[in-house]
Amino acid sequence: MELLLETAKRKNHTFFKVIGELNYDGALRLKKAFGDALALGEIFIIIDFTKCRTVTSFALSILLRLNDTLKEKKGTLRFICPSGNVSEVFDVVDVQNIIPVFATEDELWHFSTGTGSLTILP
Repeated sequence: MELLLETAKRKNHTFFKVIGELNYDGALRLKKAFGDALALGEIFIIIDFTKCRTVTSFALSILLRLNDTLKEKKGTLRFICPSGNVSEVFDVVDVQNIIPVFATEDELWHFSTGTGSLTILP
């Protein structure tokens, strides 16, 4: 399945929804989308992996570099990732200790407003 990437603006954040497989080609498309967002001054980015089936190591390296770039620009990167294959990959490489990972979009906004606590997925 080819990657489908939906982009929206929500609450001053650029919101990417990744649908399908985040393989090598998909990771390059995502990298370009990140570059476009950064060129527009977007530094608060949320990526929703709810409908993403797989993430390759190459894609993960792009995500980690994006996080570093956003930190340099005083921005943030947040992931929405319920349980499943992608969540297992994130758990194996301990992504949640680098980038906050939320189980749902509601949880993310609840945490971002300071009224909730972060749920670390198993």
